[in-house]
Amino acid sequence: MNLARIHTGVLLFVLFTAPSTGEITSVKIRSDNRRFIFFENFGFTETGHVSIAISSVSVTSVPVTSNLSRPDPSRIGFYLFSNVVREYMNYEHIPCDLDSKYISLLFTFQDLSPPPQSSFNKSHSVTFPSDYSLYFTNCNTLSYVTMDVRTEFYNTDNANTKDYLSAELTQLPSLYSNFSLVYLTFLGFWILVCFKNKLSVNRFHLLMGVLLVMKSLSLFCAAKIQYHMKVTGNPHHGWNVMFHIFQLIKAVLLYIVMVVISDGWLLLKPFVQEKKINNKVLMVVIPIQILATVASIVIGESGPFIKGWMTWNGVVLVIEAACCYVIMLPTEVICSFCVLYGDVLHVQAIWEKQILST
Repeated sequence: MNLARIHTGVLLFVLFTAPSTGEITSVKIRSDNRRFIFFENFGFTETGHVSIAISSVSVTSVPVTSNLSRPDPSRIGFYLFSNVVREYMNYEHIPCDLDSKYISLLFTFQDLSPPPQSSFNKSHSVTFPSDYSLYFTNCNTLSYVTMDVRTEFYNTDNANTKDYLSAELTQLPSLYSNFSLVYLTFLGFWILVCFKNKLSVNRFHLLMGVLLVMKSLSLFCAAKIQYHMKVTGNPHHGWNVMFHIFQLIKAVLLYIVMVVISDGWLLLKPFVQEKKINNKVLMVVIPIQILATVASIVIGESGPFIKGWMTWNGVVLVIEAACCYVIMLPTEVICSFCVLYGDVLHVQAIWEKQILST
C-alpha cells in the first residue's frame, strides 16, 4: 500500500516524541477533508478492548448539487492498524485502506443510524497482543466530514479491572514516583555538600537546588497523572495543571543554569572561558524557550487528531534544540553561521540575476 509509509512515519513520530497513553478522549471534528485522521496508538494485551462512539455525523461534498459527487458511505470508516503488519502493507496497491486485508475494520458510515441521529457505537475486542493505531479514513475526494467522536482504549486483568494505560506504560506511575524519590535523594546530597562548604556557597548553588526540587515535583505530578489515567482514563484531575507549572519553572531554571555554566562560572570556568554568551542573545533565547514550552503544553493537550499536530510538534522540538545550541555555542560561531548563510543567499541572488540576463 502506498500510504503505509505515512502510517509508519506517524507511528514512529508519536512513539518517540509523545507516547500515547490511551485515555478516554472526546473529539469534535468539523468540516474536515483529510484523507486520514490518526487518533491513538495503544498497546493491547490479549484482553484489550476499544470502544468508539460517533454522533452528529454529516458528510458534504463539493459541489453539493452534483449527484456524481455524493460521498460513498462505505468508503468512510474507522479501522485498527497493527504495527506488526505495517511492512506488508507497502506491497498492497489498493485505492482505499478500507480494502486492505491487514487492517481490522471497525465500521463504516454505512452502519450509521439514519438521520437526524446519524450515530453509531462499536466495541471491539483485541485478542492478538500488539501495538495498534486507530485511524479514520475518508476515501471520497472533495468531501467534508463533521462528527463527534469518543474513543476508549483499555486492557483488563483477571479481576476484570480496566487499565487505561498502554501495555508498555502500565508501570509508568511507579516509575515516575521512583525517579521523583531519586531526585529528592540528589537534593539531599546537594544540601549536604553545600552545608559542608558553606564558605563557598552562593546563589548559583541555591538555584541548582531549586532546579532539583522542581524536577522532583514535576515527576511526582506526572506519577499522579498517570495513576489517575490508569484507573479512570481521565488525565485531567488538577495534577496536570501543577505538572505544567512545575515543568515551565523547571525549563526556565534549567536554561538559567545552562547560561551561568556557559558563561564560565565555578569549576567549569577554565574549560568554557571561550563560550561567552551575548546578553542580547539571552534576552531573545529565554523568552522564546518559554513560549516553546507553553506551545508544547498546548500541543500535548490537543492530541494528534488536530490538523497540523505533527508539524507544530516538530517545529517546537526544533526551536527547543536551537535554543540549546545558541546558549551552549560561542557567540562567534553563531555569528559566523549567520554571515555564511548571508553570503550564500547573496551568491544565489547574483547567480539568478546572471541566468535571467542570459
